[in-house]
Amino acid sequence: MEYNYFELLERAYQKLKDVIKQEQIRWNPPIPHIEYVKNRTIITNFKQIANYLNRDPKIIAKFFSKELFVQTIIEGNSLIINKRVSYETIKKKLDEFINIFVICPVCKRPDTELIERGRKIYYIKCHACGSESPVNYEL
Repeated sequence: MEYNYFELLERAYQKLKDVIKQEQIRWNPPIPHIEYVKNRTIITNFKQIANYLNRDPKIIAKFFSKELFVQTIIEGNSLIINKRVSYETIKKKLDEFINIFVICPVCKRPDTELIERGRKIYYIKCHACGSESPVNYEL
């Protein structure tokens, strides 16, 4: 059976579409569960999120603290933010953290670990493609 260029292109696209869809299903970070107590915002599943992202909870808390200009406290499995913050803002900041500190800038996969070299100098080491990239963010 002989294919022309466009048929081959369509066939390849269909196969890739299935692979991309499977990849998106494979990695799906937990949704933050938010509670409000007076003027505080509490992410109740914070440790679960940190474990899923394979990152130290202290680094994530520091990121939230710096981005939201507020003090954060890790207490048990929760992160307490000393300010009332909307769910949308929390989700947006978590997505920013993931893009900066988790996703490999070379292959765009989440199979990474964060390596600290020196004081406040971080690198993302990717287990998928083997690259090491500096993190362009100062905590």
